Amino acid sequence: MSTLRELRMYGRFMFGLPAFLRRRITVEQAEAALRLGLAERETNFLRLARRGIYGNPRSPYRKLLEMAGCTYGDLESSVRTKGLEPTLRALRAEGVYVTFEEYKGRQPLVRGGQTFEIDPHDFDNPLATRAYAGTTGGSTGAGTRVETDLDNIYALTQHVMIGRDVHGVLTLPGAVWKGTLPEGVSDERHLKVFDFGDNPADANVAKLAANYKLREGKAVGLITIDTYRIAAVDQLRTYAQIIDVPLQVVITPNELRGAVQSMGDRDYVLIDTAGRSQRDQEKIGELATFFDIIRPDEVHLVLASTCGLGALTQTIESFQKLGIDRVILTKLDELYRPGRIVDLAKALSRPIAWVTWGRGVLGTSSAPDDPRVVSRILGTTLSVETSA
Repeated sequence: MSTLRELRMYGRFMFGLPAFLRRRITVEQAEAALRLGLAERETNFLRLARRGIYGNPRSPYRKLLEMAGCTYGDLESSVRTKGLEPTLRALRAEGVYVTFEEYKGRQPLVRGGQTFEIDPHDFDNPLATRAYAGTTGGSTGAGTRVETDLDNIYALTQHVMIGRDVHGVLTLPGAVWKGTLPEGVSDERHLKVFDFGDNPADANVAKLAANYKLREGKAVGLITIDTYRIAAVDQLRTYAQIIDVPLQVVITPNELRGAVQSMGDRDYVLIDTAGRSQRDQEKIGELATFFDIIRPDEVHLVLASTCGLGALTQTIESFQKLGIDRVILTKLDELYRPGRIVDLAKALSRPIAWVTWGRGVLGTSSAPDDPRVVSRILGTTLSVETSA
């Protein structure tokens, strides 16, 4: 690639990256995009074939299709009448396919006595607005340079997100393993993470404390046993100072009992716990020992409203031993269809105590029957008068 072309490519990357990082996607949106893609698969395939193969003289697939005597009209007619899969199988039988070694440029294309010398870049999608380049891992030989664009990463993110949601790990912390520098593998793995909705743990307990203290005028106390996450205590302490409520940090069940007793004059004592995977029954059991000591009046399970319904119901079942009374649904602002809250209310086996949205603490949580929530669900703006 020429220096000028590289400069243009990375210029597009720098220009498009801010918008890419601002863009977010929820599970609901990913599922909708996947369903639409499946419904329009044949149309999308034909559009790509017409522009990216038949309209691209360098395309190895065009050479193979011409060798098989298949014009674009023939391809379109077969897809429309027989379907995409039967058409692809018929073309495979006619020699329209590419092996791994051929794709890598390690072997020429040899079909029906004809030989085509190809370059790996002949497979590049001419319709993509290249934004950056990386290389494959090179596990079977020298790495191959791959150029892609940010739209392609966004599309792939939808599949990754659904896969993680199905396996119940979407909201768990993740890590990307990088080799020793200099490593040429593409940073696409890092960029995919930015498309996910706001995954870091929200300060939901601070939102509730702010609501009780500032809107309802209640005396509130905060206790946290979340000493696992980096800076979790410091973050909550900052919120407590802003809201002007006392905060105690405890490590053992006995310390928790003492902290609760010391806040006996409070109207509400909110206890923040560390997030636990629904699959980690050992950690959930450890959390139960804290609950057994203090016997809380209510236990609220925090769930992201953007997760799939199956994952949410499985999570509730996994935390049964804690005696879940109600659920708190977060990220209302990230729902493509806010009315989904109604579906969740019908399907979940626990009443919804609170709904939260946004990253702020003040004014970003309320009961589900609050006019602000109703207006979001209905997609309207309500004028609400509140007394001082």
